[in-house]
Amino acid sequence: MEMVGRIMNFNGGNNVPSQNVVNSSGVNSSGVNSSGVNSSCSKELCLNINCIDDLINHIREKKRRMDLFRKILELKYHKYKSCHNFWSVSTILLSSVLTLIESCKLIFVDPDDQNETSEEFFAFSPIFISTVITCSTSILKFKKYQEKMELLNNVIQNCVGMVGRLKIKKEVIQLQKNCYDEKLLKDIINAYNDEILQEYCIIYQESQKYIKSTDYDKYAKQINYSELYKHMIEQERQEFYEHYKEHKPKIVLEEVMKKTSEKGKLNNKCFC
Repeated sequence: MEMVGRIMNFNGGNNVPSQNVVNSSGVNSSGVNSSGVNSSCSKELCLNINCIDDLINHIREKKRRMDLFRKILELKYHKYKSCHNFWSVSTILLSSVLTLIESCKLIFVDPDDQNETSEEFFAFSPIFISTVITCSTSILKFKKYQEKMELLNNVIQNCVGMVGRLKIKKEVIQLQKNCYDEKLLKDIINAYNDEILQEYCIIYQESQKYIKSTDYDKYAKQINYSELYKHMIEQERQEFYEHYKEHKPKIVLEEVMKKTSEKGKLNNKCFC
């Protein structure tokens, strides 16, 4: 809702003034008076170039926040998934070991044999393993990892959808800077205010139910390092292309494509 009040104004037909001419009332042709205040920013939609830039920055900030929430929820999802897999796999392995011990007890233990060590092992090990299995199963039920993962997955999907919608809306509005259409831009802004902002607030509330204040301390630094690493990789790629253009290394693209196709055929044979 931050954009309401900043983009809610429309200045007649002088949307993109070519020059600022101050009239006798102290207001120039762009609708800005001598004190620097836009005199037409109090009634209807403002659809000049400056408001388009503000709207693009507003949508970009909303997209950045929603993307941050998505990444934090994904990290929490993977944490719950790791814990769930650990206890589930542990339960499966211990159950298999228990079955193996019981089978060995029936096959290799002789009732006439008086070896106390083997008798104690085959007597107490099933009790111990059964206790651990019961404990791990109880932990899974108490923590409710599966339910938490399903809830987080739904919120993550909503965040991904909202990020995509914000990106599409930003690209469409950005095109209006080069190909200005007042009616189309007004419809886009009205649709943004009526649909996307309301849905954004709903998804924001849902995400905040699962994001604690301590999660920013746990995951924010990890997310920042990931973004920094992604930026470094992109810069290295650009530097390689610039170096390739300037120095023209002896790299034959046909040979590279041939090797790539041969490697692809080899991988396909391996999976057959």
